[in-house]
Amino acid sequence: MIRPATPEDIPALQALWREFDAEIPDLPYRDEDLDEELQEVADLVGNGIALVAEEDGAAVGFAVGRLTGAKVAKLRDLFVQKAARR
Repeated sequence: MIRPATPEDIPALQALWREFDAEIPDLPYRDEDLDEELQEVADLVGNGIALVAEEDGAAVGFAVGRLTGAKVAKLRDLFVQKAARR
């Protein structure tokens, strides 16, 4: 099931972000700050677009983005745990 993320999902989304970061490291020319990335994920739950994918009640993926217009958003990141990919 895919549903809008809520503030209660933030710890699970941040844990998924850490998995995403470990699987797909940032580009070498970027100076990534993990704390900033995790804070941005939390910010997008309340001030952007944040969706969580669940399987058997557990978060297994996410999609986050920013609104760029009244009806348009830009996808920032998308991740699904390997075991939940089809």
